[in-house]
Amino acid sequence: MYKRSLLLVMSFFIAVSAWAQTTVRITNADLVAGQDYNWTKNNIYVLDDMVFVKPGSKLFIQEGTVIKGALGDGNDATGLVVTVGAQIFAEGTAEEPIIFTQK
Repeated sequence: MYKRSLLLVMSFFIAVSAWAQTTVRITNADLVAGQDYNWTKNNIYVLDDMVFVKPGSKLFIQEGTVIKGALGDGNDATGLVVTVGAQIFAEGTAEEPIIFTQK
């Protein structure tokens, strides 16, 4: 009985932690040339404008990470742009894909 209760409690905490993601809003000003950035699956990243990964920077995106573009078009469009001289490292898996979507 004790083992079963312990397993149930552990399952509950694992499930709750999966839902405990923090929303991080990203603007172009947040990414500085020459800096490295790590986006992790415990956050949801919302692009508030056109965000440029600038020369000399590296953006590492962990498997299972969600990136959302805020609604907008024309001059208000949002997106992620990797410029010449910058690098992006993003490898999702079948179990934990990296998801780019709209907010």
